[in-house]
Amino acid sequence: MKIQHPELEVFWGSKMEQAGVECKDCHMPKAVSAAGIEYTSHFQTTPRVNIKGTCLRCHTDWSEERALYTIGSVMA
Repeated sequence: MKIQHPELEVFWGSKMEQAGVECKDCHMPKAVSAAGIEYTSHFQTTPRVNIKGTCLRCHTDWSEERALYTIGSVMA
């Protein structure tokens, strides 16, 4: 995958990287097919599109509002 956004520089060495989180974990989250089979989505998008399937999979103590606030704070 070719990285094309400046936020990558913020990711390198971050808590997320140190925890083993990869770009795909937030930008290509897990999805479930109609047959009930879990797979990795190949639709790259912002984590805001699927907060429950991205941020809240790891940050179980967060609300959706906190996740959106945190994303907005980091990107500002």
